[in-house]
Amino acid sequence: MTMANDWFGKKEYGAWMRGFRLVHESCKYANDDGITNFSTTEEMHENCAQDFIARLGRRAFRRPLTEDEIASFMEIYYEVPALYPAEQEAPWLGLDVALRNIMATILLSPEFLYQVELGDNNGNLSAYELASRLSFHLWNTSPDDELLAAAESGSLLTEEGYQAQVDRLYDDPRAERSIEEFYSAYFRVDDLHDIDAQDGPYLAEFYLSGPNFEEGVHPNQAPVAGGYNKQNNTRPMYNQAARAELLNLGEWFTRTEPGTFEEMFRSNLHFLECQEGSLAGQCYGAGAYSLFSYGVLGSCVDMQDCAEKAFIDTGNGWDGVSEPITLPEPERAGLITRIAFLGHDTLNARPIQRGLKIRDMLLCEPIPPPEDCDVVKPPNLTGHCELDGATTGQSCSHDIQCGDGEVCVDPDKEVTMTVREKVEELTETPGTTCAGCHSTFINGFGHALSHFSSVGQYWELEHMFSDVRHPQTGAFLFETHTPEHWKPIDASATFFFDGDQVTVDGAHEAADLLVASGKLESCWSREYFRFAMGRVERDEDLEAIEGFADLLRGGASLAEAYVSVVHLPQFKTLKKVPLGPAEQEETP
Repeated sequence: MTMANDWFGKKEYGAWMRGFRLVHESCKYANDDGITNFSTTEEMHENCAQDFIARLGRRAFRRPLTEDEIASFMEIYYEVPALYPAEQEAPWLGLDVALRNIMATILLSPEFLYQVELGDNNGNLSAYELASRLSFHLWNTSPDDELLAAAESGSLLTEEGYQAQVDRLYDDPRAERSIEEFYSAYFRVDDLHDIDAQDGPYLAEFYLSGPNFEEGVHPNQAPVAGGYNKQNNTRPMYNQAARAELLNLGEWFTRTEPGTFEEMFRSNLHFLECQEGSLAGQCYGAGAYSLFSYGVLGSCVDMQDCAEKAFIDTGNGWDGVSEPITLPEPERAGLITRIAFLGHDTLNARPIQRGLKIRDMLLCEPIPPPEDCDVVKPPNLTGHCELDGATTGQSCSHDIQCGDGEVCVDPDKEVTMTVREKVEELTETPGTTCAGCHSTFINGFGHALSHFSSVGQYWELEHMFSDVRHPQTGAFLFETHTPEHWKPIDASATFFFDGDQVTVDGAHEAADLLVASGKLESCWSREYFRFAMGRVERDEDLEAIEGFADLLRGGASLAEAYVSVVHLPQFKTLKKVPLGPAEQEETP
């Protein structure tokens, strides 16, 4: 193998060379047909290389190359005979190697790898720089030929020409990539909990045995959608479906069927998209959770019927194309009652995390943990071992978990207390350090969502655990108790919000409070500005951000707000320190 194909493996090298051969073959055909008129092969190849540099450079650098840049890349062409003498036996092979080296150099250039912006002395972007900003923002990729042509002609710098390109880019399907990227960050989809990691009775009692279910699985190892279980590492794609649900929501109201922020926030349209499994027509994750959590029956009679069909063509998940149906449960209150928002990787719901999520994601009011707090999951309330009336510090649910002579005091807390009771005892006890933040700011919104389980299912009563223990270890098996032992749910909450003490009862009142505040639009606008500009806002940006929020609060669609950022002065300029008189004289 020569030095030339040391760059790649044999297979990759061959593919590249065949591609470059198409380049110089087109040059040869043009010369043979009289379109060009070079007297020697060497002249033809030189012109072909120069043309390749100009065309590739224009696309890679998102602007025409300067004469000096073209000359610099041509030096690579001229040095090939000396560097690769063995390749000169066939003239076309030497050109192949030259084109390869030129292409590699261009694609390693900072002008390609980075979005280089210089602007003029006043910070105004050039037409080509503006074209790149538009394309990378609205398409998440480099400008196409039409946008570059608009920059070249200067029409992009006119109000009419600029608007025409904005409309064209936003109407193009490629705009979906940028919108999805924004909502991926806005909805924090990478932080979604894996419901399937629970392995608990809440799932086991509904995911019944199907054609692929392994008989005899312990009740604490829950079979999942379609009868598959985690022991076989065939977990349903819940996380993919949950992420897609939020992205579909944002995409629908921002581009597919543009609507207001409030319409997106309150929407109960079914966007939990089917994630196809290993069997054709199998709706992994979305199918089971659409039925179990949202009550979308599709063609199923019940959960067992769907499980026996392995969720194949049962119509529980959204197909991604049809007009989405409205979720059947009137208790749903839009975004804050979607599975992706409610689901946890614990058997119990987590009001604290739900409250923090609303504060952080929807209100832009992050509440940092205490300096000495390193707890990811709050401790569960359990009994404790005592010896002669004094605690030993050991948690327990049975005497056999304690030492000789010790007894387990209050052993049933794990299964007899509701989620709310546990949270209040842990974080809202008056006079404790935790109560200052939890009872006033954090827990309230979470308590308002108490009617929804850790898998997003609506409950009138909380499904309590039984006191059945493991015979050897004494640990609770966390099997769901019979319905007569389920407890009433208290979804009322009093807390501070927007400077006042407020009281809500349930998800709908919490949603109404959030909508009426107008703070949701402000947070969306701030997050979107940061996404569009790629930086944190400055003081001079606050007016523009609030302008977005006012636009949304006034009834404008998310599409209007999404596109309006490209008309801001901040989008079209760079912030530059004014040059002094001496510097201005030196600047060409």
